[in-house]
Amino acid sequence: MEEGDGVHSFGGFNSYRRRLRARPENSKCDDGLRPPDDNLHAPNEKFHIPNFYRGGLKEEIVKVSPYGEAVSEEARKHADDVKAKLTSGDYTVFKGPIMDNKGKTVITAGTDRGQKDPELEKMDYLVEGVIGATS
Repeated sequence: MEEGDGVHSFGGFNSYRRRLRARPENSKCDDGLRPPDDNLHAPNEKFHIPNFYRGGLKEEIVKVSPYGEAVSEEARKHADDVKAKLTSGDYTVFKGPIMDNKGKTVITAGTDRGQKDPELEKMDYLVEGVIGATS
């Protein structure tokens, strides 16, 4: 691995810088900032890196690996449809009611949590049906 691969980091700066470098020129971070053209500034220089950078498929923080041979055309189509909805923001992964594995309601009925909902960062439970504990 090379330093640009994010293995040597300043609090995640290198991997963040690499993601931004791969973005189209007209795209922006959630906070509207773009790094300088050379993308080589250290974190203590004038370029500001946001404390939190939330993202998913749309922001290219995550991506889907190529499908294997065992994946049927029907499954590929379904997965591609869900991916398109996630990318456009039209698909909600977490819809209440959701119970934890101890019987407590963790997301109430009628509540939707989108993929970048800050409440999900408080997730300290396992869902109903999962055996184990978080602490």
